[in-house]
Amino acid sequence: MDEVDRAILAVLEKDGRISNADLAERVSRQLGREVNVHRIAPESWAASTTDPFITSVRERPLTQLNLDQEA
Repeated sequence: MDEVDRAILAVLEKDGRISNADLAERVSRQLGREVNVHRIAPESWAASTTDPFITSVRERPLTQLNLDQEA
């Protein structure tokens, strides 16, 4: 089975009410795959940067997913 790297980019509320673990668990359940969370501020994503993680994600193909929010 081929492994595919996935990155989910989302705008989250600034107050940080949801922990990385809760977010990963929720999205993992929706996608049926393991998810690791790496939070980046919108300003950091939009800015010119040499950050290796952001650079790597930006260089790869992106596909928009429309996930319904859980109640």
